[in-house]
Amino acid sequence: MVVGYRDVVDAWDRADPRRIHPSRDESEQAYWDSGREQAAKITAGLRAAGVHVGGSVLDYGCGDGRVAVPMAAQGWRVIAADTSPRMVDRLRRNAGDTVTVAPVDSLPAVDAAYCLAVLIHHDRASAARIVATIAGAVRDGGLLVLDWPTSVTPQERGSWIGVTTWAPAERAAVAGRLGLVPADVGLPWSTWRRS
Repeated sequence: MVVGYRDVVDAWDRADPRRIHPSRDESEQAYWDSGREQAAKITAGLRAAGVHVGGSVLDYGCGDGRVAVPMAAQGWRVIAADTSPRMVDRLRRNAGDTVTVAPVDSLPAVDAAYCLAVLIHHDRASAARIVATIAGAVRDGGLLVLDWPTSVTPQERGSWIGVTTWAPAERAAVAGRLGLVPADVGLPWSTWRRS
């Protein structure tokens, strides 16, 4: 069976919110702590790249706000987008009015964007479209932080919760077509500057 883009979104919509992240097996506190840790890393990377706290940052695939909420608490103007209506509802409950929600098909221009634990769950064609959508929202010179892993043995996920990896040259080709150049700012995720 082919698992398409909509299948992944529908699966997330049906997912038990207590099981959507491995740290929730430890505790709810561990889940939110992991979001704060990732937000701190992203903030450090953005600042190293010259993006100033207070700027606008897109959280694409925001889920329930695990990273968006602490990013907003650090002073960023967070615009969150997710194709899963249930995830957006959870985000709104968790974030209140500290985060702005935008539809994925009408994203505003932002200074930077991050996309964690999204691309890995989609086939390569869908992931490339997602990266293009995110890149289209980031202003020239802005930064994209993407959980977009490569492997010497790349594979496409076989289920909605599987992981897709890319050959380094394949990922670089997609990035190049979108005007993205690598930006080493010390983050554990691939980081790109929009040129």
